[in-house]
Amino acid sequence: MKFRKYGCAKRGLSLGLLIAGIPWLSACSVSTNYAALERAEESYLAARDNPAIDSDLDASAVLDSAEIDVVNANNTRKQATLFGEREDPDQVDHHAYIIERKVSIARAVAAKNAADQQIAQLSVERDQLMVAAREREARDRENAEREAAVLIVQRAQEEEALAQIPHADVARIEDGLLVSLKGMSFPLEEATLTEEMKENLEPLATFLQEHPDRKLTIEGHTDDTGPVPFNDTLSEHRAIAVKTFLIDQGISPQRLTSRGRGQSSPLAPNDSDEGREQNRRFEIVIQTAAE
Repeated sequence: MKFRKYGCAKRGLSLGLLIAGIPWLSACSVSTNYAALERAEESYLAARDNPAIDSDLDASAVLDSAEIDVVNANNTRKQATLFGEREDPDQVDHHAYIIERKVSIARAVAAKNAADQQIAQLSVERDQLMVAAREREARDRENAEREAAVLIVQRAQEEEALAQIPHADVARIEDGLLVSLKGMSFPLEEATLTEEMKENLEPLATFLQEHPDRKLTIEGHTDDTGPVPFNDTLSEHRAIAVKTFLIDQGISPQRLTSRGRGQSSPLAPNDSDEGREQNRRFEIVIQTAAE
């Protein structure tokens, strides 16, 4: 893997230069938490020294892209310090997230290519086998390994694509990927999408158009204002409003499920206007194939 393009030869870009050895870090860290970004940089450095990735051209190319993000993240911190500005914590977390995802993709690509090489070798051995049962066993193993590796790469790429959506907060859950749009709240006791909500839903609709095999569940939520039966109905209407918008954007209704969660799953305490506003939301669960 080559690193000279960004001025840091192999093993030349140490964690000390990225983190401890840069004077601006101590100044910025007073107001911004860089722990996640530092962990991401450590993951990048560990992956860079991984022989499996280093010997794989495809995985190396992905890691080279991650290096650009590492350099950009550090340049952003330098600029913020130079002008006495506080770097946006969400932007810092976003940099860390993208670096971690690209490192994960590089590892998955290396694993996939290694599996492909193993498959090729197994194919040679299989041709030499005379027993039909042994041949079927080798073939099944090859298919399972390849499918698992492809799925890991696919899920990581999908997760990275969702993370690029403005205001998107993406988390892995048992059923797939949980997507919420930070700062997008329904007006009090209303189920009408604001123009800002529609604008931020459009990139999600584009993602769904590019991944036509993905189904999703839309969940509406409320604060604790009003009776429980009213909130249950209101949350259902909020989920339906999001579903209707996505259908209008060309997403098949057969891919969409909506349901109301009422006030049962608050994101924040309902003891303040700010907390109640955060709870007047919707969330989307994008279902993925099991690994």
